[in-house]
Amino acid sequence: MRSTAFHKTLTSTGNAETGVELAALLEVANAALTEKQAALAEGDFAVYGAADDKLAETIASMLALLGE
Repeated sequence: MRSTAFHKTLTSTGNAETGVELAALLEVANAALTEKQAALAEGDFAVYGAADDKLAETIASMLALLGE
């Protein structure tokens, strides 16, 4: 897990609500990455694909939240 200072820097948007939503999405993205790594190590490509889809959806949500 990244340091708290790093996490606060990434989630500092100037808008408290957006920052909270972004922090939650970062946690989801981190969980998806962890799941992808575990699935790859086990050779479970169905789970890997599902985790990859979840990560892509989460990144898209983060970008939408930031107006990208």
